[in-house]
Amino acid sequence: MTPLQRPAARPLPQIFVIPIVLGVVSAIGLAVALVGDDVWDAIGWIGLGIPLAVTAWYARPK
Repeated sequence: MTPLQRPAARPLPQIFVIPIVLGVVSAIGLAVALVGDDVWDAIGWIGLGIPLAVTAWYARPK
């Protein structure tokens, strides 16, 4: 790509699908962790850890 070219525009659903999915996973993880015990706590930790893992993956130095 030359300096004068711009990347192609993406439609809004394509831009926001991943953040929406991560938000839903976070909300479900939080709700499950608050409502249940034992196994539900583990599921809640996983649900809350997935967005954190994705953020850490994309924030790592390249």
